[in-house]
Amino acid sequence: MKILFISHDASRSGAPILLRNFCQYLLSDLSGVHKVAFLLRRSGPLHKDFVKIGKTKLFESKWLKYRSSLAGRIFGRFGIFKLLQRFHEKSLLKSYRAEKFDLIYSNTVVNVDVLRMLDPL
Repeated sequence: MKILFISHDASRSGAPILLRNFCQYLLSDLSGVHKVAFLLRRSGPLHKDFVKIGKTKLFESKWLKYRSSLAGRIFGRFGIFKLLQRFHEKSLLKSYRAEKFDLIYSNTVVNVDVLRMLDPL
């Protein structure tokens, strides 16, 4: 069984820690789960822990970190970041379609926009 887990971030707060511990238990138990992957909205201190457990990708494009710079504010007015984010989402969707997950689990309700993106799966 292949499971995709979606988390709002990789911070040291309750939901991400619980998800990490739950996935470690799932993989250590003989429960039939042989592959776990993660889709994180944002990175954080637990990002490396998620990478150790399974394949981990970020929902937000790497370009979004430049939004607060002067050039980022100028490009933001022309919708460049929205365009880059849509391109990133399409590439994520394409790679997840190829994976053919048996189950998709969203850790919190904050992930509604991510679930909408994954709807065609």
